[in-house]
Amino acid sequence: MIEELRGKGIGTFMLNILFKRAKLSDLHIILLEVRESNKRARKFYQNNGFEELRKKRKDKILYGYIY
Repeated sequence: MIEELRGKGIGTFMLNILFKRAKLSDLHIILLEVRESNKRARKFYQNNGFEELRKKRKDKILYGYIY
């Protein structure tokens, strides 16, 4: 993300579109990978309903959103 655009709600907006499209497609689980070192992204996803599932590799964590 470009620094000047951080905190403007763009990521949340895009994530909400993803959630709506998933519901329309009858999808109930969304998985993503985040580098363990990317604390800002991890916090963002946790604040938006994702839960840490497990470490997949040495430097990545698998997150999932289930609704």
